[in-house]
Order: sequence, then structure tokens, then C-alpha cells
Amino acid sequence: MYWWHHYWLFPSPWWSLIIWITGIAIIVAIIWIVARAIRDFFGRYDRNPSEAERILDERFARGEITEEEYLRMKKLLRK
Repeated sequence: MYWWHHYWLFPSPWWSLIIWITGIAIIVAIIWIVARAIRDFFGRYDRNPSEAERILDERFARGEITEEEYLRMKKLLRK
């Protein structure tokens, strides 16, 4: 009647534990891969500043604009 409870299906209790650990490891790996892909997709723009940000950084470094102007313009560029 309950054939799935027979001894031959899981010959030792360790098999059940191994199957659970493997399943959890696969789920964690999938979540990690998806999270990494999302982070790389949305984060790629932050790692490489745009040409406008590079020019803004240069203008600030040369003293052409004040810190307040620099921060305001940087905030506008990142929107």
C-alpha cells in the first residue's frame, strides 16, 4: 500500500540527508546566480562613469566649479 516507505527506496537514513543537502545547495546556487546577474546588469553603469561624469570630475578637480555645484550636478546625472 505505501510502497514509498519501503527500505529499498532509501537504504539508509543518510541518503535522505544527502538528497536534502543537495537540493538546498542547488536552490542556493540558483538564487546566487540570479542575484549576481541582476547585480551585474544594474550595477554595470555605476562601475563605468559616463563621459559627462568624467568631465564633471575634471572640472571639479581644476576648481572650475564649487563642491555644492559638483554634488548637485552629479546627483542630476545619476537620475
